[in-house]
Amino acid sequence: MSYNALCIGHILLVFSAVASASEESYKIDRYKADRKLDKEGAIALCKLRDVLTNISEETTDYLVEEVQKMGESLKTDMDAINYYVKRVRSLKESGREDAKINESDSNEIDSLCKEAKAHANKKSRDQVDQTVAKIRRVSGIVKDAATKTLGDENELEDHDNADGIFKVFNWHCGGDRIGEVHAGSQSCDVIGFRKNFSAGQRNVISCKKWKDEYGEAIPHENVTVTQMESYLSRWFEARPKRVGEDICKDGEYHSPHSCTVWEGWVTGYEETMEKMEELRNNIKKLNRIRYDGETQLWVLYKLFEALRNPETVGPLPEVLENINKTKKSRLKNKSVGNNLTQYTLLDEDFQVNETEREHVDEARDYFAAANFAKLMMYIFIPVGAVLILVVAVTIIVIKRKCADASNAESMAGTLPGDKVI
Repeated sequence: MSYNALCIGHILLVFSAVASASEESYKIDRYKADRKLDKEGAIALCKLRDVLTNISEETTDYLVEEVQKMGESLKTDMDAINYYVKRVRSLKESGREDAKINESDSNEIDSLCKEAKAHANKKSRDQVDQTVAKIRRVSGIVKDAATKTLGDENELEDHDNADGIFKVFNWHCGGDRIGEVHAGSQSCDVIGFRKNFSAGQRNVISCKKWKDEYGEAIPHENVTVTQMESYLSRWFEARPKRVGEDICKDGEYHSPHSCTVWEGWVTGYEETMEKMEELRNNIKKLNRIRYDGETQLWVLYKLFEALRNPETVGPLPEVLENINKTKKSRLKNKSVGNNLTQYTLLDEDFQVNETEREHVDEARDYFAAANFAKLMMYIFIPVGAVLILVVAVTIIVIKRKCADASNAESMAGTLPGDKVI
């Protein structure tokens, strides 16, 4: 089975689980319920609210910023790859001239350089730019979907205009008109406080009331599709269940019995998850490009070290054999980026060989130093030339002024009629 087929299968599996649960969703209708909304239901709603708030306010912006940095880093690695290809080829030719490299090893080095260079051409750069641009676009869609699913926290006046999960927080527990006071709510055991509005007061669900029990919200950088799915499943388990066919009037201040919770927000939540999955897949793609690029950079750096310091790294045939073995092992790792749900969307789920990582970092540092030296050369050579010219002109001007002054003194010491010899 192909890698793409496995990915599609995973996505379908994730959303089929959510779909099967949401088929039981009461959506916009509310029915007589088996019990009031209790603490577990309120905590589940609070977790849903928190994750949507994170996505709409920070998560997507964070991902775009991090992905932008990753894209720039990838292109810098591509510059490093092209640099090392030139250095390796130059060192190889020097070795060939000195009869230190045989034809077989020379051909193998050429093959490795050609393969690495293919990861740093214009097509590869365009692929990075296109993937980053797509992530930015999808992030915007995710942010908008989450914001819409939240709704307006301050809509207390118009029931028909209230929407999103905040409609549940503000309206489910009922309220009182001015001059009327009811003892509690038939639909809620979790009233946190009462909010004033023009016609009376609303009984509002407060997450602060349960903060100690459900803990802090997930950090915005750690929001994942799997967590979103688990929160929705928790809600479906904790919500009041429908009993019978009696429909509650959704806009009533108080019902004569407990009612199920309005779930018009569930579709928006599922759409947000779907777009988060698309976002995740594109970040996986960028992680794969990064990992493969690091592999090629590692290959070239090992070649560079082997050709530059042959006496310290051992016989070239053995070095080439080890390079090929490690390269093949890294490139055949198809799991890179496939399971980015445990920590953050940007985490790598594979174990990185620390020695290889150190060599990649060394390659980057060496390239950065060489690039800096080259930049300084481009800056200081013209500046130095200008300074030399300025000094030379200054010396000439000073000499001329001294000569003119000397001549003036000589002329001043000559009497009229004297013959100047």
